[in-house]
Amino acid sequence: MRSKGKKLYVLLCAGFVCFYFYFFQDNLKQTEVPNTALSRPTIIPTQDRMFKVVDKQGVRKTFKDYCTARGKFHQQTPLIQNSVVNNTSFFSVIKRNKLALESRKNPLDFVPPVPEKTRTDVVPYFRPEILDHYLLLPNKTYEDRIAILTPIRNADRVLRNYLDNLINLDYPHSLISVYFGEDGSSDNTFTTAAKLSKELTDIYEFRAASVFHFNISHNVSVQETQLLSRHVLRKQLERRSKMAKSRNLLVNMVLNISNPDYVIWIDADLECFPSDLIEQLLFARSDVTAPPCLGVYGGVKKMYDRNCWRETPASVESQSKLPEESLVVEGYSNSDRIYLADLKAEGRVVPLDGVGGCVLMVRAECHRKGLVFPEELFQRHIETEGLAKLAKQMGYSVNGLPWLEVFHGKT
Repeated sequence: MRSKGKKLYVLLCAGFVCFYFYFFQDNLKQTEVPNTALSRPTIIPTQDRMFKVVDKQGVRKTFKDYCTARGKFHQQTPLIQNSVVNNTSFFSVIKRNKLALESRKNPLDFVPPVPEKTRTDVVPYFRPEILDHYLLLPNKTYEDRIAILTPIRNADRVLRNYLDNLINLDYPHSLISVYFGEDGSSDNTFTTAAKLSKELTDIYEFRAASVFHFNISHNVSVQETQLLSRHVLRKQLERRSKMAKSRNLLVNMVLNISNPDYVIWIDADLECFPSDLIEQLLFARSDVTAPPCLGVYGGVKKMYDRNCWRETPASVESQSKLPEESLVVEGYSNSDRIYLADLKAEGRVVPLDGVGGCVLMVRAECHRKGLVFPEELFQRHIETEGLAKLAKQMGYSVNGLPWLEVFHGKT
């Protein structure tokens, strides 16, 4: 009897090991590589060039190449027939994770259905013909004046990369103005931003560029800026209130000295964004528009900014039970909402209830008519998510572009 029990135990253990390796082998390859092997070539998929062989130092370049080059691939190719799968019950959390991990080597030729709520932060790769269908741009002449607004603090180390991203934009530079709002830096952020602003106008022929100094946060050390502790939940109300105040100061100053048609908020610490970013945002024809912001970790795409979302009946019900003075923030526990990256099956432009600030476009007239970033709680939200709530109350459209992806750098 004891022998049979031991055999059963061994069989169960063996079955568990097989199950684990079957579903998570790709993840193990990424997380359990010995340090001595990190310099070996690794196959990293990109969305335009199916595979590239790069070393550890080349991973960043690969995804930057993707961002700057993807906008140049506008040829229309036929969409794979019946590419959107509607059977939601088939796509469990484990199934979604497995498909997303495997898509690094075999990009998906179909679009998974929208889940009832987001349960995984892994984002799959797709075949080029699907991407081309959802990212094709019309052949037209653009005339809209664009103001890019970028709040910065202790950002000296990322500003040169940010300049590279800006000058790679396809949109006519003569229609783009760039304004930095510097607050509380203790490094050379202001000086560097002023120097780069001059380069943008003198060398790269941008319409205008300048930097403003605020003193909302006073001097904050570089180390404190980079600490993950700034994301601690209990600090979010004060932190995001200051961010909202900085954004409102910057947009008010810019609207007083210029006359843009659209304001585009872009974080300076983004690793890269596509060269056709502005054209893609304008395609939405929306008052408030945002793409998903992702990170790349060991070749796996994951959601970085969890502020772009849509409410569900479950999320609305759970919020209705909270006191009015409660701050609702995403990314700190399981969510009852659907994140933007999970809405691809609905198409190219989808309605949202919350937006983030990594990249955010607002019709300038909306700001002029009183659309601000709430500095205090508004419908239990604040800053960018509060802006989305306020925009919808004012009757403005709030939409997301799930197929347009921007990538955040390491924090």
